[in-house]
Amino acid sequence: MKEGRHSEAMEAFKRAEKEAPSFPGTHMGMGMVHVATGDFRSAASNFLAAATLDPSDTSAWKNAATSLSDSGEDGERATKCYRKAFVLRLVKELRGVSCEKETGSDNRGYWRVATRFEDGVSGVISSESLSTSSSFSSSTLIPRLWFMEHIHLIGTLMVHLPSCTVYTGRHQHFRTIPRGLGRSLRNALQEKKERELEIQNNNSEEEKGEEEDVITWFSLLQSTSSFNLYHWMSESVVRLSLWLEWREGLPYTQRVSTNLLVDGSPLVQQTLALLGLVLKEDDESLELKEEKKSGVSVVYLDQLHSDNNFDSSVSNSIRLQRVQWLDWQPMEERTKDGTLASTVENVQVSWDLSTMSMMERRRPPTHVYYAPKLALSRAALFFGARIQLKCDEAADVKTKATTQRRRLLWVSRRYAKTRYVTNEESVWWPANARRGPAKTAAEAATAATAATAATAATAAPFWSVHDGTEPLGRQIDMFHAADVIVGSHGAGMTLLMFAAPSTRILMFPLRSEAVHRNGYYHHLAAAVSIDAFDSPTILLIDRLKNLTLNASQLRYVKRFVRGPSCNKQGTQDRTTVGGGEHVVHVTNKVPLVDSDLWRAYTSYMLLLMTFMYIVFT
Repeated sequence: MKEGRHSEAMEAFKRAEKEAPSFPGTHMGMGMVHVATGDFRSAASNFLAAATLDPSDTSAWKNAATSLSDSGEDGERATKCYRKAFVLRLVKELRGVSCEKETGSDNRGYWRVATRFEDGVSGVISSESLSTSSSFSSSTLIPRLWFMEHIHLIGTLMVHLPSCTVYTGRHQHFRTIPRGLGRSLRNALQEKKERELEIQNNNSEEEKGEEEDVITWFSLLQSTSSFNLYHWMSESVVRLSLWLEWREGLPYTQRVSTNLLVDGSPLVQQTLALLGLVLKEDDESLELKEEKKSGVSVVYLDQLHSDNNFDSSVSNSIRLQRVQWLDWQPMEERTKDGTLASTVENVQVSWDLSTMSMMERRRPPTHVYYAPKLALSRAALFFGARIQLKCDEAADVKTKATTQRRRLLWVSRRYAKTRYVTNEESVWWPANARRGPAKTAAEAATAATAATAATAATAAPFWSVHDGTEPLGRQIDMFHAADVIVGSHGAGMTLLMFAAPSTRILMFPLRSEAVHRNGYYHHLAAAVSIDAFDSPTILLIDRLKNLTLNASQLRYVKRFVRGPSCNKQGTQDRTTVGGGEHVVHVTNKVPLVDSDLWRAYTSYMLLLMTFMYIVFT
């Protein structure tokens, strides 16, 4: 498999299947071969066969769900498989961990796992809507801030021990179950008993005084890696921006001192520095000083661990007395959707279906990662204002089009393992290539004067290449300044949330995105009012592979870059190469193969032939 000998591996697994047809490992192996070759339907069939042979195998169910999701054609079955894997993993971790419910709780000895927060129960004190009637309709998912007490953070799970409730947030299908969850809960329960016993035996004034100094926490921990630009920017930064916006709208006297709990990755640190939540070295600007006085203190997870002599080998539970958590729920209850619950051994999982419509359930469940569009839009505006991004004034757009070179941005994955366009230079390098011997200083000055005198309308577009190596602020500037953005599906495309609405974007889509004409980055583009977002099937890219553009694909990309005004038959496209004008004659006679157009054409012809047969016979 590692050497790429997939056919030999498949033959070996088939021989093993004949010898031991009831062994699930052979089906798992064949499924992995199909994943490596991009045949996700066959992979899903093999993983489901393995899950049927061993229903307790969480890996088989999860792999089946991922393959069904990647195929883009069976979202409902994928969701069921994700649920099965999630419950099995929870049951395995919580088996043997007794739930000691509080007096008056309706739990019957099981752990309750839920996405929905309810005021007044299970540690939730109250909640506050962060929406306004002018920006949200009653059917929209709205941001809501929940105020909770006596919460244990175990990984990214929020646990209220008195009611044996585990909150997962909206990402229930994908929420990572921390390793050692059961061990951490046992230790937390033991600490809870010892603390209650100590309080009973010690009613001193010192204990009462300690109770008055309660620290409020706002958690930005996430189930996915904080190194991942997409999940950090489109989920955590959205939560942070909306929370800061809400907080700054309060009277100064009502702003409670709050600890912001985050992971300490470089991406997180750069983001907080841009927002002014942490001071840069030797930076004594008034803005940062004021922000530091605002009562928000950043606490990194590893710092918290070291301060508390934290031993992750024993427990990864963090007890927080008061927590604020931002999530999205519908403004009006969709009672017809209801709640789906399943109980296995000592675990009851409640699946909240009110946050998704029937149409969404038929799609691959990865859409639960999306923050709602209006929340994304508000967060992008807030973040952009904080780092002082300024859009071109409407009056300057026409002038800019005739006096400046167009700014093109190629989003490269050259340092990624997958979805890298191996011949990307054939798109962007010729536009900036320098031909001929190096010029002397005098020749360069003469050329510069001549270039200035020439009309800018014939100037070549200027390509920039984004590969994620620049500081975050510079990366955002590149997207904000671009007129055209081209790149593969990948985390780098996340920053299109800071692009101008007039920006044209071409993305090489995954199969599921091509099937549904929707996905992570379609959603981001729609949130910030970018209409010109193209993800054609001719540029389809495999999630686990790289892509080498063929001649037809290169033509498609270059025509998109030139824009609709240059794509008429017989027009000329003027570009500048190495300081000299290069005229290219463009023709549209070469057909582009688009599977959707071909499918529509064949369907039309079949209907026409059927009609003619009925009429003439």
